[in-house]
Amino acid sequence: MPEFPVAAARHLMAELTRKGIDVHCGQAAQEVTASGVMLDDGGKIAADLVLMVTAGVAPEVIRASGLDCDDRGYIAVAPTLQSLSHPDVFAAGDVATVMTAPRPKAGVFAVRAGPVLTANLRNMVFEAPLTSWKPQRDYLALIGVGGGRALPIRGAIALPPSSWAWRLKEWIDRKFIAKFSELPDMDTAPPQPLARLMAAQDKTSSPRNDPALLPMRCLGCGAKTGWSDLNAAIRAAEAFLRAQGHDLPPSVDTTRDSARFNAPQGTLVQSVDAISALVDDPFLLGRIAALHALSDLFASHAKPHSALAILTLPAALAALQKEDITQLLAGAMLALHEHGAYLAGGHTSQADHMQVGFAVTGIDRGTEDNHPRDGDAVILTKPLGVGIIMAAHMKGHQAATGDMRNKALAVMATSNGDAAEVLASFGRLPMTDVTGFGLARHALSLLAGVGTGSMEFSASDIPVIDGAAMLAREGVESSLTATNAAAAPVFGQSALPLPLLHDPQTGGGLLAIVPQDKADAVLSALKETTPHAAIIGRYCDDGRARIRIS
Repeated sequence: MPEFPVAAARHLMAELTRKGIDVHCGQAAQEVTASGVMLDDGGKIAADLVLMVTAGVAPEVIRASGLDCDDRGYIAVAPTLQSLSHPDVFAAGDVATVMTAPRPKAGVFAVRAGPVLTANLRNMVFEAPLTSWKPQRDYLALIGVGGGRALPIRGAIALPPSSWAWRLKEWIDRKFIAKFSELPDMDTAPPQPLARLMAAQDKTSSPRNDPALLPMRCLGCGAKTGWSDLNAAIRAAEAFLRAQGHDLPPSVDTTRDSARFNAPQGTLVQSVDAISALVDDPFLLGRIAALHALSDLFASHAKPHSALAILTLPAALAALQKEDITQLLAGAMLALHEHGAYLAGGHTSQADHMQVGFAVTGIDRGTEDNHPRDGDAVILTKPLGVGIIMAAHMKGHQAATGDMRNKALAVMATSNGDAAEVLASFGRLPMTDVTGFGLARHALSLLAGVGTGSMEFSASDIPVIDGAAMLAREGVESSLTATNAAAAPVFGQSALPLPLLHDPQTGGGLLAIVPQDKADAVLSALKETTPHAAIIGRYCDDGRARIRIS
């Protein structure tokens, strides 16, 4: 017990001896076997069960982060709880060490650092002086030894284990836990956004005129990002991407009322789509939203040309909004650039929740339509389950793992452009993209465009993101699933949960009807860039215009 007085170690050793527990000091375990522990001096301790209990250590990610650390790998911070190497990073509790006053990794210090951390984060926002914290040197430690007794220690004083110390420990612990389990009724008064920040604005004059902190904020055309911040965000996004080696054309002239371009010969194809903020990473969100919008062009046999952004952002300090817009546009502009398109303009507005959308324009490829025949193959290029997995995470479902979410995000962040190019090389095939209305409804819409035929799906052939089927069987579904199901009844029985056929897909795949004699060649070509592509059924020229599954 190196952090406690010698008397504490003596009392604990006496308690171990009284309970018949042998203590081997200065001997290192070399190997754990089925029959016990081999020691580095050649000795062996026979054991039926071995528990390895060690002192706490800092996680490796801290050392890898580049932050200054103490000799044990904990983040080195000043009394203000700022990293010594990166002042914009704050750390407190068991993950950090105040270098001017190092203390043991005990909960009492973490709890008392909380108010200082809160105050300094707010002061940093307003460029106000930061508060220094010096943790107390002594604190009460109560170590349970079993049998309703505890060993009390404070400073240099350590008393023998006793029942009164255990009762005190229980009272303190239960009182602390009650703060998190016996919660008071919530205030039913209307919330006041940013109320504490607004109340603190007299600490410094620098953010006082920020629109987010004004007592009354404009709606309508006034509820948007300022020109200077928007222009700076666009230029910063362009500079960021060019620094990564992307040869982007200038995206937006913010002094103009509209965008003009010379269209090549052919038919213009336009679409618009928007998604809510389903991820916290604005760069990834911008990419997913842009690819989601472009997917309509790919499904329409059009080559992307340009896009207009529609950004709805929650109220925030101008500097934070500018950073979000920079990241959003950088992710979107990169996705557009990958497909030969550019950002031609857009509009920002403010609301309670973030939403990102794009109006996209493309040039029709101008090839002759291919008409499906009975027995033609139906191909889906991406797995289903995005909506169910994201809904499970938003609801905090215990079975929704981080791996499931990462796989769903990877599906959303993958472009349909490569698949569209492969399909286009086999002619102007009937196809659509599977997005918000789910597979069944989008399949019916595709059928309506080619005649009165039906589609018959094979449940075992439909690709599904790992974990989505399990979540569907447990009753997890998107809020749009019921509406989608009502709009597209599915006939037949299958082992695949039917909600998957109605699951809204952000950034879902392409659904195409392929001539039977070309199906294997198309699938083989798709697999090179779209590994989840699969033949999921066939087209039936039966005049019934419905979806069956078996």
